[in-house]
Amino acid sequence: MRNPYVVGRWVSGQNHYGRQHVIDTLLNSPETEFWVVGTRRAGKTSLLHQLEHLTDREGCSWVPLIWDMQGCETSGDLSDELYMAVEDAHQRFEHCGVTVRRLAGLDATVILARLAESIGAAGKKLLLMADEVEVLLRIARSEPAWVTRLHAALSSGNQKTILTSTQLLANLNRLCVGNAHTPFLQNFNVIHLWKLEPEVAAALVEQRQSDEPLAVAPEIIAAILDHTNCNPYLIQYLCHRLYHEADGAFLGFARRTRPTSTRTTCWLGCSRLTYSTCRRCSARSCFCWQSAPGLRTIGSRVCWLTSQLRNSRRSCGGWSVLGRSVWRMDAGRLATYSSGNG
Repeated sequence: MRNPYVVGRWVSGQNHYGRQHVIDTLLNSPETEFWVVGTRRAGKTSLLHQLEHLTDREGCSWVPLIWDMQGCETSGDLSDELYMAVEDAHQRFEHCGVTVRRLAGLDATVILARLAESIGAAGKKLLLMADEVEVLLRIARSEPAWVTRLHAALSSGNQKTILTSTQLLANLNRLCVGNAHTPFLQNFNVIHLWKLEPEVAAALVEQRQSDEPLAVAPEIIAAILDHTNCNPYLIQYLCHRLYHEADGAFLGFARRTRPTSTRTTCWLGCSRLTYSTCRRCSARSCFCWQSAPGLRTIGSRVCWLTSQLRNSRRSCGGWSVLGRSVWRMDAGRLATYSSGNG
């Protein structure tokens, strides 16, 4: 059986767990402007794709559009990215009377206005979801007037707008004012993405929404939730390492890696970890439970694995207790993965 845990990309459908209260608020609230705030790896992108999954169906009053702003450096880049997003989902827009090819080369503010108008004429509303919105901080410094026009387009009232980012986006209020000289984010309702509820986190560990749910011992679930603090990314990452595909079950230890040198990358992505040799299998390994004596139960192996993360803090140059304050320096700034500290 393949490994059921998803690491490194967004999830939706039966792979998406929790956030139901947030989803209900975003879809059913009469408010039209939302800012979803969360730390890196908190599940912001997955939330948007889950909203798209739920609304991209016949009979729904919303027409979803995900605008991924990551990597854009100018207003032209954002306009091109928005057009490509519309083009990728051209069928849902053409059903509403939008001629997608006529949007090519237009400014993003014009594209949004035409989409909202055509979709409104079809008796529906545009559900605009912008991801990685922090890029507006850089663009606002060079093109403040354009960002002001974008604010007017996002706040037109002809659509529902959902922005996702970290708290860094709050700096946009002092860099650029929006329509009617108000701070850009003033009218956006803030929703924070915290950790998953324990019952939802346990369901994620056992993959209860999948066609082949797993049987995981209660003490193992408790250990995983304790060490990950119910963070969805950390749960997926740790479980991905503890699951053994050949047996279709948890073995309670991280799979061995064979680095090309003594200084390489461990499964948490840290390149400064010093590897040790397993006394039993003679393989150089990041974390190898066979090299630790007395680990006869699966629960002790999970605890031992996370204890190695704690002990590796000095050698890794910044890793702390998994799930409670897991952090590292990323692109020159501190990025925290633990929920509730954003």
